[in-house]
Amino acid sequence: MRRIRTAYGGTTHQNLIAKILIVIEGLPLFAYPFVMIANVMQLAAYPYWDGDLLSIAPVLFFMVLTTVYPISYFICLWLVFGRKGRHKLWIALIPLIHILPVLILFVVV
Repeated sequence: MRRIRTAYGGTTHQNLIAKILIVIEGLPLFAYPFVMIANVMQLAAYPYWDGDLLSIAPVLFFMVLTTVYPISYFICLWLVFGRKGRHKLWIALIPLIHILPVLILFVVV
């Protein structure tokens, strides 16, 4: 299969993979309203949390990561679809790298 180079150095296959990947990474945003409600309820219960910092830190880290995920996703979406340039595939991987610790914390905590 021939690789067709575009004017800015990337290949059309990489661009296609980047666009498919960024759309798939947008699927967690369907659950985001429920996650945000849970984060707000968790913050409302903050004065009543029991435990030391070691047990509270993963919960806070999970809440911060899930709260700011849409910001990182929409910035990457804009960079992949709205701008010309190289490294679109690497940019499309940023939301995946962002959501990976969230999934690990969800399973572990």
